[in-house]
Amino acid sequence: MSEAELQVTSEDGEADDSVFSEVGKIVSVDDVSRSTLKRISVLSSSALSQHGAAGGDKKDLAGIRRNSIRRISTSLGIQGFKRTLGAESPRESVTTPPVLDAKKIRDLVLLEEISQEQVLDVLKQRYMEDIIYTYIGNVVVSVNPYKRLPIYDAATIDKYRGAKMFDLNLLPHIFALTDTAYSDMCFRARSQVIVISGESGAGKTEASKQIMQYIAAVSGGGKDGDSIKNKLLRTNPVLEAFGNAKTIRNDNSSRFGKFMKINFDYHGYPVGGTITTYLLEKARVTRQGEGERNFHVFYQLCASGELQKMGLSSNPDSYYYLNQGDASDVKGIVSKNDWAEVMSSLTFLGFSKELTQEIIRVLGGILALGEVDAANLGKSSDLEKVAKLLSTNKDALKAAIGNNTIVARGQMVTSPLDDEQTSYARHTLSKSLYERLFRWLATKMNEHIRSQLAEDLTLCIGVLDIYGFEIFDENSFEQFCINYCNERLQQLFIDVTLKTEQAEYQAENITWVSIPYFDNKAICDLIDKRPNGVFAMLDEECLRPGDRSDHVFLLKLDDTLRKNDFYSSRMASGQKNLPDDVFIITHYAGEVWTQYAHCLCQAITCTTACMPCT
Repeated sequence: MSEAELQVTSEDGEADDSVFSEVGKIVSVDDVSRSTLKRISVLSSSALSQHGAAGGDKKDLAGIRRNSIRRISTSLGIQGFKRTLGAESPRESVTTPPVLDAKKIRDLVLLEEISQEQVLDVLKQRYMEDIIYTYIGNVVVSVNPYKRLPIYDAATIDKYRGAKMFDLNLLPHIFALTDTAYSDMCFRARSQVIVISGESGAGKTEASKQIMQYIAAVSGGGKDGDSIKNKLLRTNPVLEAFGNAKTIRNDNSSRFGKFMKINFDYHGYPVGGTITTYLLEKARVTRQGEGERNFHVFYQLCASGELQKMGLSSNPDSYYYLNQGDASDVKGIVSKNDWAEVMSSLTFLGFSKELTQEIIRVLGGILALGEVDAANLGKSSDLEKVAKLLSTNKDALKAAIGNNTIVARGQMVTSPLDDEQTSYARHTLSKSLYERLFRWLATKMNEHIRSQLAEDLTLCIGVLDIYGFEIFDENSFEQFCINYCNERLQQLFIDVTLKTEQAEYQAENITWVSIPYFDNKAICDLIDKRPNGVFAMLDEECLRPGDRSDHVFLLKLDDTLRKNDFYSSRMASGQKNLPDDVFIITHYAGEVWTQYAHCLCQAITCTTACMPCT
């Protein structure tokens, strides 16, 4: 499903292919336990159990369950499965499937004929009726409507409060999944996990907000509980400002991964939480593509008037780090108002005025650092501004940017950098500063929202929100890491929906035919297995003494992986029409061409020296 595209007619009558380029998936994993699998299995069997009640025997029921898992597999877009069905069940004649009333098909498992085209056609028809949620067993498929729908108000929350997920009187909804997770945690004393995945622009960030909104509404706790819930909700504006940016696909794309863990006592009352962040796209600080922006917070800072107080320009187009994408103004984003909300949230979360001013100075210092002339460090007035804003001295800053320092046999050896290397060191420092600021913010927020109860006295609901699979014209190290993470999520999904389900059938001694399916473990091994995975060889090249070579890195990949079915390059494949600066990984969602030079450069992101604070 991840590769398929449907044509959807927009309001002005023009074709809009982008809407269905990816279907966002919200998956309840229930701490990766078998409870989720049982709920899928119960649905698959009970939805057709009338057949058994009418005289079907155990063999018939096994066939029903087998067909159900096939449907789940095909609907989830697992490659190779359709071919298995075709080989196993040849058709004597091709018949036209009956016209379906998609509005009534709340669960795709119940489709009589399963194909990628029919699944997407049902989703399209429901989408055109503003029905954006559909079930696949215990999975919720969400299609981004790209507009506000009146289905998240207090009245809707009350409808789903305490209701069963598959109540036929209620439409599929993310609230239903969230209530199932919350109720299961309360009644079974078992922690839960909700995984949100999908391509950039599928609506993952909004989905995580709606999950938080529902939990805040249905969980009690009195004044203390309300205070904790408000703190958890107030982390969203801060994380969005510092971690989200406009891309060519999405005006508010999360450029980091987030795991929000909400702790509850055994009465179901919230007592705290923690935020874990990872994979921040720090390269965006210094480089943006056409039509894209840097992180929101820089434009909010420009609109706030704070930069003028520091002797800097308030015009975002005057900064190299902000004007590359030529997209400073975005319809629907009011940076000044967003800045006020961020400052209010920081105050609510316990940040003092002194701390917020330090944040502002670091952000201003990063913008000023982008204006430093690498060819004339000693004469650059911007360097002095940066040193003042970062509370260091100009000479220390100049030495850090203009020299390479290594430790050899216990001694520090310093050598000057040329202009190009100095410019790269300046960008590396900017990225490192921003990444450390982002991590520090998450740490400080955790200090104010963390539960005071011992871990074994609490339950939790975890919400994993990670940016989705990405394929751009130029794919760098960030995209490589993002896509690897999504590959791992896909493997987890296969494990908890297929492998364990089939093992459960075998444990129940149900007679059935084992169903082959594509297992993407081979792709994961290609990337992360030691000693011959891509990551292992990248580590080796980065740690190698002397000058590091992009070309040597590619030669190692070609020599080691040329026989791997999921790897290719110009030299490994012998295809002269391929560029000579890329290697190709065939992921479960498609081929991705990665510029190997970008991988090597961006993997080495440590600053060359430490700057003493004054």
